[in-house]
Amino acid sequence: WGDFSVFARIDTIFPQFDKQHNNLQQGNGKEGLCPLAVMEKGKCAAANLFFVKDALERAGVSAKEAGDHGAEVLVKVKWADMKPLLGRKGKYPCNLDQSTWQESCSPSFEFRRLDD
Repeated sequence: WGDFSVFARIDTIFPQFDKQHNNLQQGNGKEGLCPLAVMEKGKCAAANLFFVKDALERAGVSAKEAGDHGAEVLVKVKWADMKPLLGRKGKYPCNLDQSTWQESCSPSFEFRRLDD
């Protein structure tokens, strides 16, 4: 399970406002990939590559159990402003209208088993 990965590209498009964003990393030399563990170390802004073993562990599912019986895991993404003008960081939603939103917004991920 440790070698299997899932790439999750997230596109946010607001055509009426001519705004478009995605979670591909620009200029990191690896075709825009950002593994979750690397994001958590602050080396890239938004994760888009998840290893199945890590997702299972975070959801409380053993690799053996998933291999024997399968498992359905929900990945919940919450974007929060890590550099707010007022209040605590991570408490307020991101303002995607700002051209610099990627500098202050950071996702957090929650993994939960659904078929338990």
